[in-house]
Amino acid sequence: MGRNRGGITTVLVIIIAVVMLAATAWLVLETLKKRSAEQGLAYLRSGDYTQAALCLERAARYSLRPDAAVLFHLAEARLKLGGLAEAKSGFERVISLEPRNAAARYELEKIYIGEKNFGAARSEITALEEIGTEEAKEYADELKGAIQTGAVKGFFNELLKKILPGGIPDALNNTVPETEE
Repeated sequence: MGRNRGGITTVLVIIIAVVMLAATAWLVLETLKKRSAEQGLAYLRSGDYTQAALCLERAARYSLRPDAAVLFHLAEARLKLGGLAEAKSGFERVISLEPRNAAARYELEKIYIGEKNFGAARSEITALEEIGTEEAKEYADELKGAIQTGAVKGFFNELLKKILPGGIPDALNNTVPETEE
């Protein structure tokens, strides 16, 4: 009988040790994620988008579950670096995690407008309006104007391309105002 008790005690000690190791590993990963995310945000605020992206990618790797805030800021950094496809994918991922994230929808819609994908942009406006917060409504109103401006600009650019077979001269191309980002 004493032998069984020793076996049970040993098994319990091993289980406790494994649980403690797992908890320690989890705490280390969370600490690394938090530190990397804070560094990434600091770089993002300072305008060093390359370092911000590196730190935020590290934070995303250390996350046991996808972290919408880290992914949002990573998409922001990628957008600033000119990686539209990566940024678009990042904002879409944030929206899949948090469908009511108005800021991610706003940024994604700006990308759609830049791509002249006005159908997708309109669906994001509808989603923003359905969120119903004041911030979401302001985003939706701002983007409605951007869609109209982009559509009008696109119409005139296409018209000029048809009229001027050699393409639009730079002097004319620069007179059409850009939409604000």
